Amino acid sequence: MPYYITDKAPGCSGWATIKEDGEVMGCHTTKQAAIDQMVAISIAEDMQPGGERANPDELSVGDFVSWNASGGRARGRITRIERNGTINVPNSSFNIAGTPDDPAALIRVYRESDNEWNPTDILVGHKFSTLTKIDALRSNIRLDSGPQAVIVDIDGTLIDGGGRVERVYNFLDDMDDTAIFIVTGRNVSQREATIKQLDDLSIDYNRLFMNPGSTADTADFKKVTAENLLKEYNIILAIDNNETMRKVYRDLGITALDVSDVPEVPSDENDPDEERVVNLTPPAYMRAAAIVTGKQKEIPRGERVSERDITATLILDQGGKHVTGPVKNGNMC
Repeated sequence: MPYYITDKAPGCSGWATIKEDGEVMGCHTTKQAAIDQMVAISIAEDMQPGGERANPDELSVGDFVSWNASGGRARGRITRIERNGTINVPNSSFNIAGTPDDPAALIRVYRESDNEWNPTDILVGHKFSTLTKIDALRSNIRLDSGPQAVIVDIDGTLIDGGGRVERVYNFLDDMDDTAIFIVTGRNVSQREATIKQLDDLSIDYNRLFMNPGSTADTADFKKVTAENLLKEYNIILAIDNNETMRKVYRDLGITALDVSDVPEVPSDENDPDEERVVNLTPPAYMRAAAIVTGKQKEIPRGERVSERDITATLILDQGGKHVTGPVKNGNMC
């Protein structure tokens, strides 16, 4: 049974060294004293120290954690939290109940290989009381070459109130030589209706990825989908109105924008089959490529650069370009 430290142990005003079941081994006035006792007891019993026990309000979906397993200290990332109910661990008969005092977490296991950590298909369930929050486990799955692509959400991002979000649509429509991957939390059972809605709104895209599970698993679904896409594509951007999802993408090294952060691009009112010449005069944000802070500063011709210009610059700097040629039409290939 591993040993932990906590500052929430009953009967202790400061820090305490405790067993996994919560039994207090000793109260201490300092955190270091509790750590020392935890390490000493663990060495005496030939086991790994458990670390600092997570409090009920300390962990969130997307956090990385560690816990004691039969093969030593295991690591993973939280995909779901239950504070008043039960989690059925997929592909197993194991259920774990969560309470307000000791929530339950569904965790995707990470494994180390060649000095990098990568997610596996294994999901496990643990109580917060057995978990220790750790720093993010970085992996080298990102592909910085290969076909360029963008990930975009549907509800509240590409479509809102049954209509097309023109700001996002125009921005994506203006991107040349870039695949558009729609990754939505909508259940796969809605696929036919979703395809029809996209067609009715004349939204072009390359592939549609839909959630095979419940909405509670959306963050995990989007993360795994992005990880798989990163193995084949250079994902330069993800657009999602959900802050949690944007954090998921950023942790994978993908620039993630809210709808309000998407640069405005004028819509093209011309015949889609008509040849057009694009104005190649570099706009302010392209001439500001050297700017790396969010502060405004002077650039040539006395213009000022906004944070939106800087955002667009970062995007275009990763491969976006202006060309002369036919306007794209229909589904992208």
